[in-house]
Amino acid sequence: MVCSACLGRYEIAPREVAHILLGGPADPTAAALLFSIWLPRLALVALSGGALAVAGLVYQTVFSNPLASPDVLGVASGASVGTAAAMLLFPGAFLLRQGVAFGCGLAAVAAALYLARFVRHNRVLGLVPAGIVVGGVSEAVLSEGCLQEAVCAPMMGPELEARLHRSYDAALHYTKGELFDWIEERG
Repeated sequence: MVCSACLGRYEIAPREVAHILLGGPADPTAAALLFSIWLPRLALVALSGGALAVAGLVYQTVFSNPLASPDVLGVASGASVGTAAAMLLFPGAFLLRQGVAFGCGLAAVAAALYLARFVRHNRVLGLVPAGIVVGGVSEAVLSEGCLQEAVCAPMMGPELEARLHRSYDAALHYTKGELFDWIEERG
């Protein structure tokens, strides 16, 4: 942390950072910069990193799977679908958008858990492919049809939009085929 406080656009020597932190005489500009900008940012980064580490630990403990994470189980993609849908249906409703995203993330976990039930030998190992399938379907829903057009089309030109539609159509076709193949193998 001391090293990150010493680097940046306005560099402060490590010795001066130590003097400032210990209350010794120091440059008032450097002290103001350290206490007003750098230390709050460092504290926020440290707290965010710790919270993410704890969240990952809880996630892996709850699902008894060291590979479990929001992107692997489809939670991130499901929440993205919920956010995009809420943006279209309820523009300007920030808290509702957060709630819909959370609900869709929970629905993605429920779908992954349901699909993992079809793996007869080891449900824990079946959770990862089930989550990947749910994530793929969520991404296909997000990128297909009215969600993609309503959110992204106004920002693109017609040529880029047509090329994007072709690639999304191919991804959706592939994802649907993989999902049905996977269910047939397990069923």
